[in-house]
Amino acid sequence: MKVKDIMCEKVISVRPDMNISEVAKLLVENKIHGVPVVDEDKKIVGIVTETNFFAKADDKWYLSQFINSVKENKLPDVGDLKEKDELGKETTVKDFMTEGCVTVDPEMEADELFEVFRKRGFHTIPVADAEGILCGIVSVADLIAMSAKKDYTKED
Repeated sequence: MKVKDIMCEKVISVRPDMNISEVAKLLVENKIHGVPVVDEDKKIVGIVTETNFFAKADDKWYLSQFINSVKENKLPDVGDLKEKDELGKETTVKDFMTEGCVTVDPEMEADELFEVFRKRGFHTIPVADAEGILCGIVSVADLIAMSAKKDYTKED
């Protein structure tokens, strides 16, 4: 089975100039882990996932300084978070997204996809064609559903 056989073709995507609070609302309302960021030609330029919203302090969102602190195996004090990392009402997807996101090819075998999820620890991966154009999205839940449909009974 290939990625194209299990991916969702109806993908919620966002543009780089969209306000980040709108993206948060999309994730919550649609109960999804992330959204690909695409340009006007539907070419994937990044991704916004739940992880991007990980740090919150005093009703303000922070990201890069928090991640740097976690990489150093310590939790930051609110005072250590830099002003430039504060996310405000004018923050756009471009300011917030993860650039150069991992994508998979629709022709990739499901077993290979499983390894990508296992090694990377992702919940959601955009599916792109050879030109980088968004054509679907696949999640760990899609793999679980595929596995549940397989017949694992052994024939004698």
